[in-house]
Amino acid sequence: MRHVNLRNDVDSALADLEQCIQVQPRSFVPYYFRASLLIDRDSFASARRDLDRAAELNPYLNWTYRRRAVVLEELHETEAAAADRHRDRWLERLYDLAYQAGKADTNPFLWAEVARHSRRGDDWIWAEIAIKEALRCQSDSGDGLRERAALKLHRGDFDGALADAQVAVDQSETGLTLEVRGGVYAARGEWDLAIADYEAGNVVTEAVAHAYDSRAEIRQRAGRTSLAQADRDAAARLRRLLDEP
Repeated sequence: MRHVNLRNDVDSALADLEQCIQVQPRSFVPYYFRASLLIDRDSFASARRDLDRAAELNPYLNWTYRRRAVVLEELHETEAAAADRHRDRWLERLYDLAYQAGKADTNPFLWAEVARHSRRGDDWIWAEIAIKEALRCQSDSGDGLRERAALKLHRGDFDGALADAQVAVDQSETGLTLEVRGGVYAARGEWDLAIADYEAGNVVTEAVAHAYDSRAEIRQRAGRTSLAQADRDAAARLRRLLDEP
């Protein structure tokens, strides 16, 4: 692409970027830069289409989400803009964690933190990479095994997930390890064990409320009405806590 003065020759720049897209349709770069020019022209709908494509081609550039959030605000799509700002911050944190882990290299805890942050953002590709690195550093790392348990749970390997989660809990019974093991028990329909882990780990998530609801249904069918109501009350209390700002 020839050099242009973007301030004085925007039309030429847009033409060059269009040519780049024709030559390299799988590159996110020309879409990203064309969107930037379109934003300067207040062509927000067109900029949004280019940023959508840039994010599709490279979902790991946080600046794409930062710019698209601005565009979405202009288009009065406030919820979508908020989601993009959240993705921007999530990616920045991921970069920071990955940098620290890569710099330390042999610290399994840092790689496990990368994995935990990744799965919190529902990015299981990065999570799997980080888990492998954590266990490369230390094959019996409780942090690494905790995260591998979460990955196996995500893939439906409940037995494998429980085995890893049990080792992680045996090494260090924390809120994080108990939450993962509780999630495995919940997936297996073992609600008493799941709730016991959630309560011991002081876990407050929608998954816990769902566990109480599920056990309430079982207790109701068994005629244990008062216990069922206690579980429904517990679920309601948790959801009130989750709704608090």
